Amino acid sequence: MTAIKEKNIKLYLECIDPECKNGVYGKDESERYFWDLHQERFHREYVHATFSKPVIKVLKGFDKDNDLENFFLDDKDKKTLDRIGGERVEEAVVESRAYDKNGKQLGTPHEHHLRRRAGGRWYVVDYQVRF
Repeated sequence: MTAIKEKNIKLYLECIDPECKNGVYGKDESERYFWDLHQERFHREYVHATFSKPVIKVLKGFDKDNDLENFFLDDKDKKTLDRIGGERVEEAVVESRAYDKNGKQLGTPHEHHLRRRAGGRWYVVDYQVRF
């Protein structure tokens, strides 16, 4: 959202998950289409937009913070599961709400999915979703 507000296309493109750039939406044309679409919305419709707190879950690998699943495991078992679990992939889901110049919420909240691998940087997976 910051990249869109600041009209920083370089930052916007860096925020998109590299794996998404090879999928259905392709690289240049699609990313720039959604960039233009977001620019239009922030220029004509939105005055303000907010995000909820993220809900994070582990998609792949060992989740050492999940006390429910790890309750009966000792430290040795946790280390073994962490080693054989492979690269950890996490997903965060946040909800956005957009508001017009009168403070009225536009439409319903929208979910946005972000993903990170091996504790690295968070990337936007569904950059085409509106705010």
